[in-house]
Amino acid sequence: MTDESQMQACLAKFDTNRDGQLSRTEFDGLVGELLVGADGKPFPLSKDEVDQIFAVFDANNDGAIDAKEFQVAWNKWVEPMNHVCCFFVTQSFSYFF
Repeated sequence: MTDESQMQACLAKFDTNRDGQLSRTEFDGLVGELLVGADGKPFPLSKDEVDQIFAVFDANNDGAIDAKEFQVAWNKWVEPMNHVCCFFVTQSFSYFF
């Protein structure tokens, strides 16, 4: 699977209402499933930490992460982690997509 198709599959999986963007609630689902440790358990992130991550992805501050924002965040944060050193993220993406 290419990086682009993996990104699209990820957005589609967590965009549960199919409106083409991730709400804060949908983003919580993404964080809970993809930000896991080597033991397979979610990282213990506080609401404030997740809010900060969401704010980075939601570049226009409209309260949702649209496809373009998701692609920018994917290319800047997620995709490089897949290639550099984060085995657990790679495994999570491979498992789900």
